[in-house]
Amino acid sequence: MNPISDDAAPILRPLAPTLEKIACEELNEVPNRVADDVLALRQWIHKQPHLCARTNDQFLVGFLRGSKNSLEKAKQKIDRYYTLKAALPEVFNERRQVDDPLVMEIVRLGIILQIPLPADYHGPCITIIRACWYDTTKYKFADIIRVGSMFGEIMTIEDDNSTVSGYIEIMDMSNVSGQHFLQLKPDLLRKFSTFAEEAMPMRQRGTHFINVPTAFEKGFRTLSTFFPEKMLSRVRMF
Repeated sequence: MNPISDDAAPILRPLAPTLEKIACEELNEVPNRVADDVLALRQWIHKQPHLCARTNDQFLVGFLRGSKNSLEKAKQKIDRYYTLKAALPEVFNERRQVDDPLVMEIVRLGIILQIPLPADYHGPCITIIRACWYDTTKYKFADIIRVGSMFGEIMTIEDDNSTVSGYIEIMDMSNVSGQHFLQLKPDLLRKFSTFAEEAMPMRQRGTHFINVPTAFEKGFRTLSTFFPEKMLSRVRMF
């Protein structure tokens, strides 16, 4: 929920001590300054005529942490976030709603699984993505990405591990077929990977592909030219 007014005092969820230590040491967080920075970000957003942006307090905290608590870099990342979203209408469109029937079908398929972690765990959050567990005659790859992006926003707001320690993706490639591979449109991959690398506030700590057929590994090498170099450096295949 967005604040009632520009000047409303931010309501922030306190970090667990272990996460707070990481945030201070790795992300330059100063606990008694966070609320002031969130307020400054919110007021800045409302002065930008081109931005129709979410101003949820925890959402803005995510962008501060994703910018190592540099207020100016957080502004740039938020602007980039909404600019790149506008360039992906096949993903960010009117169907990106929690009650959309297509979204609910994909969620129920269990393609994207957030792993429950112990309360005292302070490492990266872990997501298993069963990337090819869907019927290509019924769903498009853009539909899967759309739901994944919704999970990402929820993590930014609700999961402190993701905004402080980052996230790890485990991509299960079992059930991959030629039809799945044909849905990997280079332009969509390029635009969404740029969005994930440059605009998402969470730190990607690694992408691990498992159950990878040889044919997919060869095809991925071809498609890898569309991914940012930094993102590729975190990819492992098993």
